[in-house]
Amino acid sequence: MPKLYSEVAQRSKAVPKKEEKPTQPVEVKNIVKYDEYPSMKRAYKVSEEDFQTWLNVPIWINDNTKGTRREYIPDLADSLTGWMKRIGYTMDGRWAKGHRVLAKWLYAIHILEIARRDYNAPLAYPEIEHRDWQEDYDEFNVHIDYDIISEFLEPWSTVEDLSLEFRWGSRVYEELQTLLWHYIDLDASRNGIKLAEKLLESDSDSDSGQSRRGHRRVDDVYLQEAREGLHGGRGYKV
Repeated sequence: MPKLYSEVAQRSKAVPKKEEKPTQPVEVKNIVKYDEYPSMKRAYKVSEEDFQTWLNVPIWINDNTKGTRREYIPDLADSLTGWMKRIGYTMDGRWAKGHRVLAKWLYAIHILEIARRDYNAPLAYPEIEHRDWQEDYDEFNVHIDYDIISEFLEPWSTVEDLSLEFRWGSRVYEELQTLLWHYIDLDASRNGIKLAEKLLESDSDSDSGQSRRGHRRVDDVYLQEAREGLHGGRGYKV
């Protein structure tokens, strides 16, 4: 691991504590600014070859140093995965180490915000594979909100891709929570297990006698139905 990125990753290890935020974004010098023309969308063909080229492009890492995305993204992903684990969330099998998932997500932001200038286009996310209860989502927002994400990213804010100086950097801050929500494994996460057990106990004590029965794969059929929007989950069906 290059020393530069290792030092940044080390500063990102602690679970963030909420502190008063600066009123202005961190100033980053000597970064090439891209012209913005909101009314001029551009065609741009995405390919694996282009993605690999994008990974090798030198970008500003701080005021006077450049490095490639291929160097910094794995360190950022490792820090992010460990940070999530300490908060109480385990990533699912699709995440693996998170290196390629994070790289592809940042590349998608680059395509929309810089290459295509399609500023209002939504990012595509994979299907959620966990139970996706409303209670889970509410709990997730308590542990991981915009302020907490900002604290995690602060040591990386001098990296050009992650700077609030630019609209693409702002989008990273705004959508990282969504990316993480799509890739967590609630059945394997400390917070997910605790919440499911709490809800199970609450349902068992209720007069209805109907149990949610969803924690730690106790009832796979129930979990599958919950994923499909039944049993009162987010976006539930009637």
